[in-house]
Amino acid sequence: MLRGSGRFFGLSFAFFTLGAFLTPVSTTAQIVDIGGHFVANMDAREDVTWGVGPRLQLSDPMLGFSLLLTYDFYSPDCGTLQCDLDEFGLDLLWSLPMPFLLDPYLGAGLAFQKWEGRAYEGKEKDTAVTFLAGIALQGSTFERFRPFIEGKYQVSSDFPNQKVIAGGILLSIL
Repeated sequence: MLRGSGRFFGLSFAFFTLGAFLTPVSTTAQIVDIGGHFVANMDAREDVTWGVGPRLQLSDPMLGFSLLLTYDFYSPDCGTLQCDLDEFGLDLLWSLPMPFLLDPYLGAGLAFQKWEGRAYEGKEKDTAVTFLAGIALQGSTFERFRPFIEGKYQVSSDFPNQKVIAGGILLSIL
């Protein structure tokens, strides 16, 4: 099993390869979007950890709500101690009704974190409450491939006040 930076680059390659072979259908209202993103996570100590992950977004275009499932893999700098962070996120998003090129959205949810390695013995799992806001591009130019950027604020017991910035591409498949 790949660990650390090898796993990070392996997942990055897999997401971009997947995007090259998928040909999404053209739709006027996206219901199922898949994609990948890069993530920068800044915790209370102001340490920045970079990550990568896939995402799945299930939307109800009539109501403007979406269910967002994410998986993020981070390889923090733990010095001589090897450590990894896996995070599974579940968020409910609401798209603001704006008929422009930008599609702003707000959301809230939970992030389930699992720390591995000797640097985090005794605090291997944590759950965080997440608040987020983001912008995706939409319109006729971005029917299939929708770039996005979002900011999250996560509150957890072991690592409070995490600020997360994510950016990537969503592929509309239905």
